[in-house]
Order: sequence, then C-alpha cells, then structure tokens
Amino acid sequence: MQCQQQVTALEGTVKVLTEERDHARDQLRKAVQASRYGRELLLEGVADTHEFAVMRASLQELKPVVWTLRDTLDQVWHSLLEMHPHEPQESARAWFLWYFANYPMKNALRALNAFVELADATDRDPRPALAGGYMAYRDWRKWLVDVLAASGRTPEDLPIVKQWCEAERAFFTDLGKKLGISALENVRTAIAQYDAEHAPMIMWTPHS
Repeated sequence: MQCQQQVTALEGTVKVLTEERDHARDQLRKAVQASRYGRELLLEGVADTHEFAVMRASLQELKPVVWTLRDTLDQVWHSLLEMHPHEPQESARAWFLWYFANYPMKNALRALNAFVELADATDRDPRPALAGGYMAYRDWRKWLVDVLAASGRTPEDLPIVKQWCEAERAFFTDLGKKLGISALENVRTAIAQYDAEHAPMIMWTPHS
C-alpha cells in the first residue's frame, strides 16, 4: 500500500514537472519568435518528409531576392537618416517616429536574416521566418511612410527608391509563386490574415 502511494506521488510529481517543462519550452519559443520576428507565430509542422523537402528546396530559391531586399532595406534606412537628420529644428513628431521606426526596422532585418539561415538548416523549419519576415517588413514599411510624411515627404523622395522598388517587386513576385505550395498553406493563411487586418500595400513608382 505504501509503495503504491509512493508510486502515485512520483507519477504526480513527474506530471507536474512535465507540464512545467512544456510551459517553459512554450515560453522560450514565444520569446525567440518575438525576438526574431517581432511577434509570435503559430505554424503547425509538415508531417510528410518528402513534402517538407520539396518546400525547403523551393524556399531556398527565394534566398537571392530576400538577400537583395534585406540589403536594400538597410540602404533605405541610411538614405532616410541622411535626408532626415535628428536636429533641433525637426518637429517632435518627426523625431518620435524616426526614433521608434528603428525597432520595426531591426525586427525586419532579423526576420529576413533568420529566413536565409533557416532555409539552409535541414533540421529547422523556415516557414515562421518567412511569414515573420513578411509581416515585420510590412510593419517597418508602414513606419517608414509615417516618418517621411511627418516631414512632408514620400517614399518617392528617397534617392534609392528605384532600387528599392525593384527589390520589392522581385521579392513579392517570387513569394507569390512559392505560396502555391501545399506545405505553405499556414504561411498563406498567416499572410492573408495580416493583409486583411492592415491597409493595402501600395507599390511606389519612382520619379522619372
């Protein structure tokens, strides 16, 4: 009888520890995703090994356009800093927006970098980074428009806008082609939900 009670007590302890471990893992996943992508992403795994391999091979083809977009994003940011310096004559709103646009910019860079890294990792799932990269980039894009609007400017006023437009079109065109893959259904859903909750993205045309 005493042994049975001890076994029952140990089973209860194991259950509690298991639940605590799972909770800690979940909190760690949320923290990692928030750090990398600026938000938590819930994407179910791909059960079929072959399907996952096909998806990974397809996403690896996105790497060149993602790298170009990532590099262009950094150039756009520095171009913005050059034309919109933090000086006393700047309005308080403009400075506020400029300062806080730095955070979504870093989220976008981290997410795009994470996608490139995970696309090559055979034991990691690159889909959260792809969905997260899309959303973080869109977040930063919105902040950029606000920063420029605060000082009476538009994205078309940026010296690098032509290269930026080309990089964006290449990325979104190639991404649209890849999203038809069945293994990316969760990514499609996450992106569609994001688009439904935010204003439509306007593709800019550089001044001739």
